[in-house]
Amino acid sequence: MNILVLDIGTSGMRGALMDENAGLLWKEQVSYAPSYEENGKVTQAPSDWKNALFQICADCAGEYPVHALAVTSQRSSLIPLDAEGIPVSDAVMWQDTRNTEVCEALRTQDAFVRSRCGAAVNTVFSGGKMTWLRETEPDLYQHTRRLVVIPDYLIHEMTGEYVTDHTYGSRSLLMDIRKRSWSPELLDLFRVEEEKLCRLIAPSSAAGLIWEQFEKQTGIKSGTPVISCGGDQQCAALGQGITGPGKVSVNLGTGAYLTASCDRVPEVIPEGLICNASAIPAQYVLEANVLTCGAALDWLVHTPDYSVVAEALRNSPPGAGGVLTLPYFQGRSMPDWNSSARAVFSGISLENSYHDIVRSLVEGIAVEVCRSLQEIEKIQPAEAVYLSGGLGRTEEIRQLIADVSGKKVWYGGEESAAIRGAWMSAAICLHIQESWDAAWQISCLEDMRIYTPDYALTAFYRNRSAEMETLYRRIYTETAQRM
Repeated sequence: MNILVLDIGTSGMRGALMDENAGLLWKEQVSYAPSYEENGKVTQAPSDWKNALFQICADCAGEYPVHALAVTSQRSSLIPLDAEGIPVSDAVMWQDTRNTEVCEALRTQDAFVRSRCGAAVNTVFSGGKMTWLRETEPDLYQHTRRLVVIPDYLIHEMTGEYVTDHTYGSRSLLMDIRKRSWSPELLDLFRVEEEKLCRLIAPSSAAGLIWEQFEKQTGIKSGTPVISCGGDQQCAALGQGITGPGKVSVNLGTGAYLTASCDRVPEVIPEGLICNASAIPAQYVLEANVLTCGAALDWLVHTPDYSVVAEALRNSPPGAGGVLTLPYFQGRSMPDWNSSARAVFSGISLENSYHDIVRSLVEGIAVEVCRSLQEIEKIQPAEAVYLSGGLGRTEEIRQLIADVSGKKVWYGGEESAAIRGAWMSAAICLHIQESWDAAWQISCLEDMRIYTPDYALTAFYRNRSAEMETLYRRIYTETAQRM
C-alpha cells in the first residue's frame, strides 16, 4: 500500500510517498513564504497551499499509484471561507500578533481558559484570531461561513468535508481538552459561533474520501481515504519515538517546538506550558515553544544551509565575545507570555566580529529552548532530547543544545520526523501496524547520532541564561513600572 504523506509547513509543503514498510518511494517539496509586514501583520495567500497540494498530488499520481493520503500541518493559521469554501481573505498566520489587544483584554480569564483548554490566552492560537477578525472586520466575519485552519481547508479541497482533528482543536482555545469537544463557555467567551467551526474528529482517523473533482485535477482516484494524522509538532514527536514519558522532542524549525508525551491533563500546568491533544488518540502532549528560531537566523544570515552559522560557532567562543542577544523577534513565550517583546542585541563593541553576533543569536535561541525544557520537567523528568527540524541539521547546533541543556541529544538524520510520524498514524488507521511502538520500529532511522554535553559549558550557559533574564527584566519590567 502506497501512502502519500503531506507535511504542510510554514516555509513549504513536502510530499513523500511511502510503502507499507515506511520505505520512501518518491518525494517533492514546494516552497512558499508568509508575508511579514508592519504592526505584527503576517499573512499568506491560501492559494499557496492549494497550488502546492495540487502540484504534489498530480506529480506523484503521475508516477505511482496512491492508495491513501496522510495529512500533517502547521496548526493555528486562520483562513475564513465563504459558503462555497472559497477564502474571503488571506490567511492570518500563527505568527500574526495583531490580535494582541484582544488577547490582553481576555487576560483576566487566563485561569478559566487554561482550566478548560490546557493553555492560557495567547496570540498564536486560532481562537483569539477569530475574535480579532470579528472585531476588526465585522463585514468579512459575517460573510464567513467557516473558520478553518490550513489542514481543514486542504482536506475540504480533497474530500468536500469540513473536519478538524483534536490536535488542531486543542490549538484554538475553544476546545475542552478533557471532553475533546467545542466548549460552549469558551465559544461564548471568544464570541465564536460553533456552526462556523469544523466537526471534531480523533487524530489518526479518516477525514473523508477523495471526491471526483479532486481526481479530475490530480489523478488520485476518488474513494481514496484521506487521514488526518495530527499537527506537525505532534507528528514530529511520534516520528522520534515519543510515545511515552521520559523523552522530549525538540523541533528546530521556523519556531522551536518542544513536545513530551503524557497520559492525562496535569492538575496544574505551569505558566507558559501548554497541554494539547496528542497525535495518539486519547493521549496528551506537553508543549512549549520559542516563537522565532530558524526565522531569526534567516533574517540575519540569509543562508538556507546555515553554513554561516556552523562557521560562527566554530570561530566565536562560548559567550560570543560578550555579545548577548534576546531572540524575541515575534515576542517571548516562556516562562511568561509577552507578545510585545522584541529582539535585543547587547554588548557589541568594535572588537566583535560578525561571527560573534551570529553565535550570540544562536546561543540566545538555545537558552530559550532549554528554558522551555526546564518548564516541561516541572511536570515530568526528561532523560533525553530528540532533535529534528531544519536548524538541527547543523552539527555544531546539536552539540550546543546538548551543552546548554546538560542532556544527551539524539539526532536521526535529515528526513522529516513529522513525515515519519504521519506515516505511523496512517499505518495505525489503515491497520498496517497493530501498535505505535511497532510502527516506530518499522519507520525509525538506524543511524541515530548521540551528542553528550560538556557539563562545564552547561554551568557557563546557566549563568548566561541568568544574564539574559536580568537584561529582559531591566528592559521590560522596569520600563513598564516607570510608565
